Formats: sequence, C-alpha cells, structure tokens
Amino acid sequence: MYLKACVFVGSFLSMTYLEYYSSHLDWKPTSFVHHIIVSSASNYLLYNEPEKMFHITEYNSSDLLPIYNYVPMISCAYGYFDLYHAIKDKQSFDFVFHGFFFIGATSWGLYNNVLHWVYPGLLLETSSIFLSTIRTHPIVKYFFGASFLVYRNMIFPYICGYWFYHNANLYEPVMNNEKVLALFMVMINILNFFWGYKVIKKISKHLKGE
Repeated sequence: MYLKACVFVGSFLSMTYLEYYSSHLDWKPTSFVHHIIVSSASNYLLYNEPEKMFHITEYNSSDLLPIYNYVPMISCAYGYFDLYHAIKDKQSFDFVFHGFFFIGATSWGLYNNVLHWVYPGLLLETSSIFLSTIRTHPIVKYFFGASFLVYRNMIFPYICGYWFYHNANLYEPVMNNEKVLALFMVMINILNFFWGYKVIKKISKHLKGE
C-alpha cells in the first residue's frame, strides 16, 4: 500500500507540474501521458492475458503482475485533472459527469481493494490519446473517431456483455462489489453510446460536406 501511495502522490505532483508548464499549448500533455501509459498497460493485458481481462473479477490483484497494480493508481491521480479540464474548459455536463465518475469509480476500487477491476475501463483511454491531441493535425480527428467507435462502442460493450453473462456472483441475492461494478458498466456504456452517436453524426456531416 505504501508503494501505491507513492505512485499516487508522485503521479499527482508530476501531472500538476506538467499541467502548469504546458498551459500555453493547444493540446493536453497531462492527458496524453496518462492515456498512453494506461492504454498501453490495458491493451497489453488484453492481448497477452485476455482471460484475465474478460474475467477480471475472478482474480485477486496478486494474480496480476506487480506493475498492473500500480498503473491504475496513475488513473486515480488523473481523475482530478479530468474533472479540472472539464470545468476549466467549460465543457458540457456529460464531460463534467465523466470527471466525477472517473474519481468515484477509481476511489471505490481503491477503497474496496479491487482497483484492478478497472482494467476493462482503462481500454477506453486508447481513443482518448487522439482526443487530447486532436488540435495538432487534421488527420488526428479521424484516428479519434475510428478508435472511439472501436474501443468504446464495440470492444468495451462486448467485454461488459460477456462479463454480465458469465458472472454468477452478479445474480446472488445479496449486495456485492460485482453489482456496483455492473452499475458502473451500465453508466459508462450509456455515456459512450451517447458520445458515439455524436461522433457518427459529425462523421456523417463531414462526408456530406456540410
């Protein structure tokens, strides 16, 4: 737990430093660095140990390589910056909600010692790599749109559906962590499909030349 606390504090201080000295840029280095780290770890887990990704709640944190237990701590720290960006940039309610959701979900996982359960959700940060750099080049928005639809509207919903179908603990007549995770999955999928609709709408307008 001591090392996890060090990772959290170190990440938060590093992000604060990066945020302060990159405020003049038209892209978000803090977000970019976070998304690169967590999406690399989550995609590596999906590729090398898909069984653990699809059945993540059946494993203890000790069943994963040690590095996998520290990467989510970076996301715990980043959640506050995600909310900060949403408020600072005066984004719509859904982005502010995402910030609160990010903090709430990671804090819940940390409190209940199931933070490794967030790994399927960390896959979503793959598309966010391009969102944080979308103003750097016109082609980036196409990479963002494609990765968003693949990861957030296809891969993640599939993992969630598979987990819902195969998780016996979810249907026990008692309150447990699996039920809370299920609620989180439903909420983030609703948000992702809402955003996916907006992405498709923008792509459609672009193709029509509007």
